[in-house]
Amino acid sequence: MNSGDVAEFRGPCGGFEYSPNSIDYLSLLSSGSGCAPFIQIMRDIIRNSSDRTQVSMLHYSECDDDIIYKAEMKEHTKDSRFNVYFSVGQVKHTEKWKGGVGYINSKVLSEHLPSPDVKSHKVLVCGGPSMVCSALQDLSDLGYRSENIFVYGQFGTEQVRAIYGRHRKLSSHKLN
Repeated sequence: MNSGDVAEFRGPCGGFEYSPNSIDYLSLLSSGSGCAPFIQIMRDIIRNSSDRTQVSMLHYSECDDDIIYKAEMKEHTKDSRFNVYFSVGQVKHTEKWKGGVGYINSKVLSEHLPSPDVKSHKVLVCGGPSMVCSALQDLSDLGYRSENIFVYGQFGTEQVRAIYGRHRKLSSHKLN
């Protein structure tokens, strides 16, 4: 391409369509830049004071300096509807760090997410392939049902099927 050429882009693909008050609990699991689509959902909920959805966000980054949208996510926790948990692989500023260290695993999930038995609950996952597969395995081990889990990205469906089985019911990209 040369300067001044016109290009067309499409996307993003594989999004989740959120509707206010259509669910009681929304859990957001992300790593790295995977938090970007969740920021949009969080902003929608924040702007709508009549939306009663309870949101738990669990986010992993390699280092505490690498957390994008960190200030905004922390700001959202001033609203009682939001809980945000950060975990990192490496802490550079130990005196300031109040989050977890290490990957988000089944122990962290069970401490921060509603019980798998909660009826009105959806789990959204966005991150790298190894994070997604690890999170799906942990969610499965804890008893979360495949139809309550939505994975962003073109391979989300295949990742869910790899963990839960080829013929398991899958989540829709919409809340009904």
